[in-house]
Amino acid sequence: MRKIWEIDNLGITDNIERESSEEETLKQFEQNIKFKNGRYEVRLPFKDEVNMTSNFNLAKNRLMGLASRFREDNSLYANYTSVLDSQLTDGIIKSVNTENLNQNLIYYMPHHSIIRNDKETTKLRIVFDASSKEKNCFSLNYNLKAGPNLN
Repeated sequence: MRKIWEIDNLGITDNIERESSEEETLKQFEQNIKFKNGRYEVRLPFKDEVNMTSNFNLAKNRLMGLASRFREDNSLYANYTSVLDSQLTDGIIKSVNTENLNQNLIYYMPHHSIIRNDKETTKLRIVFDASSKEKNCFSLNYNLKAGPNLN
């Protein structure tokens, strides 16, 4: 009778292996966190085996779609450029010289805008898509360890 009431019978089990992996990811996070120039920085928690190929064509196609929207709407272009310039100044994003990087581990992160005219301060927000992938190409999110649910 006791087994009937156990969580295992409902299909909800404590996966000890998963918990161990999540704890290891959290420990790695805590060891790699640094406070630098008034900001916290942490290395991305890549999986042990990274499976990443170039997604340059996907990112380029998304950018071409954005450019098409910019040609139709000059104010969108001005606002988008302003937000990117602000993020560049604040150190949220940075320019990268790809000549010095390992070409196998470059992930071009596509982005798009979210426009909320009902907001007072941030009417345009840029969203980066780390889940984007092409056929036979894994996303950045796919190659990162998930870690524990902190909610």
